[in-house]
Amino acid sequence: MMNELHELIGLECELRLVSETLRQVAEKIGASVVGGFHITCSDEAEWECTKTFDQLFAKGLLPELKPNVQTPFRTMNLGARYEPGSIAIAEEHYTIPGPGNRTKLLLVKINSHVAFEHAKGESQYGWLQRYDSRSSCCGALMSMTSETAIPAVTETRKLFRSNGKDRLAMIMNESKVLPRYRALFLALTNARLQASSAISDIMNHQPTMPIKYVVVPCVTVNRPTADSEIVVGSYLVDATEEVKTANYVGLSDWPGDYEVRNENGRLVVKCRGEA
Repeated sequence: MMNELHELIGLECELRLVSETLRQVAEKIGASVVGGFHITCSDEAEWECTKTFDQLFAKGLLPELKPNVQTPFRTMNLGARYEPGSIAIAEEHYTIPGPGNRTKLLLVKINSHVAFEHAKGESQYGWLQRYDSRSSCCGALMSMTSETAIPAVTETRKLFRSNGKDRLAMIMNESKVLPRYRALFLALTNARLQASSAISDIMNHQPTMPIKYVVVPCVTVNRPTADSEIVVGSYLVDATEEVKTANYVGLSDWPGDYEVRNENGRLVVKCRGEA
């Protein structure tokens, strides 16, 4: 039931394709109640991503909050950070008696983002022509490369150095990552790490009813034309029995594993050794 989603991992594609595929996954799981949780950056450039998820995933699938209003639980903050404890709140919101089987599904979509531009004959990530000036994007993630002491940036910088791995130093090493891909690698790594934080919370949380969680880290590519999206990976957590099980398919949390190439004007990201 996850195969269609797995086929998108590492491939830059249309926003609508990702949300439509997530909807197909949810429908195949066949839960009595489906909840949605969307985590994005506060950046206004993410409007396309949120609008697409609302229209193509939430509408007609999630329960109605008000007549004809179906909307996911949301977190919007600097850098699209997973906030500890939020899984429990989102899960509680969708504790709704359903017909037949009493299994619930909570789909969690996490969107880091990065801007793309083609200038001087070269593709580059991390800069957006915002209104009348050139702006870093994602600004919060790019700020990690400086001495910025904003609490959100400090928090994310710490996450990038978790488990004894200095992922930030690796991304900043020009012999390892070309500067034009630096912001892209920051976004990919951030999405993967934020998803790991959500999974840690899920595995420690006691749900109120049998539930399955699908957690999908993604990167929105903010383009001058229509935005696109890269699925970084997917987790499926089954908490319908006493012992939870978790399965992950996708890119690793170590940016040194990433290999990028361009196919027909779109990005392909794989881990070393993958076809």
